[in-house]
Amino acid sequence: MEKFFKYSFLFFIFAVVSVQFFSGCASANSKEKLIGKISINDWKNSSVWNEYIYQNFSIDSSKLDIIRPLVKQKKFKFILFASIYCDDCLEQVPKIIKILEFLKIPAEKFDFFGLDEYSTEPSGFYKNFPINSTPALFILTNQNTIINCSSSYKWENEIIKGIQQI
Repeated sequence: MEKFFKYSFLFFIFAVVSVQFFSGCASANSKEKLIGKISINDWKNSSVWNEYIYQNFSIDSSKLDIIRPLVKQKKFKFILFASIYCDDCLEQVPKIIKILEFLKIPAEKFDFFGLDEYSTEPSGFYKNFPINSTPALFILTNQNTIINCSSSYKWENEIIKGIQQI
């Protein structure tokens, strides 16, 4: 009976260590996928996506309806930099995505870059932008002017101000 408990205990320890090891490998692989140019669906389908924040974030549609026609007319691109290593990103990216979806921003007007723990990504595209913190949202105009929409977490106001500057 004593051998039974000894082996049961060893099996239990082995099982716990195995679960920890393999779950760590899975999360490392999902982090790898979120570095460089990614899509909204990549972020939404990852383990860092917070559906609760997305569903419960209230958009001020009366504010955003003002710029909807401008979004369709003007030539620009939204550029978002975020990192799964950043707590603010985990909270704010669902809000940004909900606003951009509300505005019906087409895929060709939106680029999303996942940054690593050092706030870099393989293409080096991030070096073209004044990223002071993440998440960082920019509007890149047709004339290659960069408009920073990240001075506060009042995303609707920042986006409206940015679109009106184009």
